[in-house]
Parts: sequence; C-alpha cells; structure tokens
Amino acid sequence: MGNLNSFHEMFFGILDKEYCNIFYGLMLFMFLFVFFGVISLVIYVVTNKNVQLPIVILGIVELLVISVSYMQQRMLYSMCVKI
Repeated sequence: MGNLNSFHEMFFGILDKEYCNIFYGLMLFMFLFVFFGVISLVIYVVTNKNVQLPIVILGIVELLVISVSYMQQRMLYSMCVKI
C-alpha cells in the first residue's frame, strides 16, 4: 500500500508555491494574446475600406475565448498564491 501512496503523492500531490510562477507566466502569455488580438482587430477595421463582417465577428469570438482563458489563468495564479 505504501507504493500506491507514493505514486499518488508523486503525480497528484500538492505542489510547492514555486510552481505558482508557471501560472503567472501563462497568465502573462494569455494577456499578450488578448492585447495583440485587440490591436490586430482594431488595425484591420481601421485600415481596410472593405471590412468583412464575418472576419470581425470571428475576431470578436476569438478575443472572447482568449479572454476567458486569461481569466482562468489569473484565477489559478490567485488561488495558488493564496494557499
């Protein structure tokens, strides 16, 4: 039974606080995706004279999905730091 406990601790046990940096890095990475996504969508709308509505709608949907992922990483980082 001791082997099963060590296996469980090795793969599913609680990690140290130093691993919170992974969530912080992913949070920054996702924020950059959101930032550059907004910038690219604004540039597309401003510079093109023939703006296609489906492209704008897909860009907005993409930004919503990436924003949700950013918030998820932010919450995980906050929970990790508070423990």
